[in-house]
Amino acid sequence: MNFRWLLLVALVSCNAVAETEITPIVGYRTSGEFKDEISGATLDLNDTSSLGFIVNIDEKPGLQYEFYISHQSTRLKSSEAVSSDVIFDLDITTAHIGGVALFPIEENINAFFGAGIGATHFSPGVANYSSETEFSFNLNGGVKVALTENAGIKVGARFLGTSVNGSGSVFCSEGCRITYTSSIFKQYEVNAGLYYRF
Repeated sequence: MNFRWLLLVALVSCNAVAETEITPIVGYRTSGEFKDEISGATLDLNDTSSLGFIVNIDEKPGLQYEFYISHQSTRLKSSEAVSSDVIFDLDITTAHIGGVALFPIEENINAFFGAGIGATHFSPGVANYSSETEFSFNLNGGVKVALTENAGIKVGARFLGTSVNGSGSVFCSEGCRITYTSSIFKQYEVNAGLYYRF
């Protein structure tokens, strides 16, 4: 799936308003579990770093619209004996739109809480498994510290939930053998970045 058009929409939105905030972020993401139907083994994803950016646009004092995109390159693994064809690299890209509320703590420090909806795209690193794009949502919170009038540090945490209420199977080839272990695939991300307002 190509998310370049989402970046274009975000940049066009930035130019349409005076108070826009852009934050490149570096994060660390942990993930939920899958299951190998043949062996019954639990399949985990390696906890790895993530990269992305957040665009916030002021709606009114204390409230912002938010565009969030984050990418993780990880690997499906198992601590149990499984066929080698269920162990592969996996790219996960999440893109959401939503909003955040800001709460002053001190003159240059604000807490924030927000939520968003969008899609998560799973792209296996092997040709014989299909990619998957599913509806997803996030809940997030953190702290912003202003260093200057237009720049500062943003540190946050985010719960990412991907809805898997369909067949429950993923990465199908001639047949499906990898399934979700619940109706929501859960991920947790902590991230930080330097923001700039203009």
